[in-house]
Amino acid sequence: MDRRRSLPHSACRPLFLVFVAIALLALPALARAEYWWVDARSHTRYMALGDSIAAGRGAMPQTNGYVYLLYRSGAIDDFSDTHLSNAAVSEATSENVLLHQLPQALPGPRRVGFRPDVITITAGGNDLLALLEHPDPTDPRLIEQVLSAFAENMLAIFTTICADPHLRKARVFVSNQYAVPEIDEEIPGASFVVQLLNETLATVARRFRATIVDVHGAFENRRGLLQSERHDRDHVERSGSDRFEVHPTDKGHQVIARAFRTAMATTSGRLTCID
Repeated sequence: MDRRRSLPHSACRPLFLVFVAIALLALPALARAEYWWVDARSHTRYMALGDSIAAGRGAMPQTNGYVYLLYRSGAIDDFSDTHLSNAAVSEATSENVLLHQLPQALPGPRRVGFRPDVITITAGGNDLLALLEHPDPTDPRLIEQVLSAFAENMLAIFTTICADPHLRKARVFVSNQYAVPEIDEEIPGASFVVQLLNETLATVARRFRATIVDVHGAFENRRGLLQSERHDRDHVERSGSDRFEVHPTDKGHQVIARAFRTAMATTSGRLTCID
């Protein structure tokens, strides 16, 4: 080694002490990080299921969607003690929630599964939007098929939750659907079909005494809650966006979150499961 380029021992010692001091100062931060990793299962585990609304579409950014507002507000538990998993996906139907999202909450062969303590669900809107793909979306037989399939899926969702020893103890909150006036203007009776879907949900939920969050009532006769109010037909044609913009605005997501918070503060949310 070139002696001219090596540091004398007297210079190395202060440098060594500096590194030791930095390492000691970093220990509390490392301890906090380890605490979150090791004890994550002791925190309240919140899982959101559903469609684009639960995923945050319409909010800007999407992390201002109602699920994240609930998470940050302390509605689930103290912010620092809440472990969030948002499994919601745009365009998801009630069948998608049943077959693809809910299984992520269940323990598998390797005990993989989120096993939430709190579950929120927003589904059904895309079940109804599928009607728009048909020549006559108001065909009673078609509507009956959609509502029947929705009822079967929601029944299976509640039954699956009840079948798991951990999930059956979870607090479960399911939102109903708001009406979109712009759709009703083009397809008379659309809001009535939304009402039928909500009644179908209420009927299924009643068997389990499940808590329904009345988002429909929270939106009724209020303005500024839907993106559709901001998009006229000319905008749709220019932008190539969806024919109907059904997502909430930031304000709309705030109203949804408030409805969920009210339900969480006044009801236990636990299902009545019959073996």
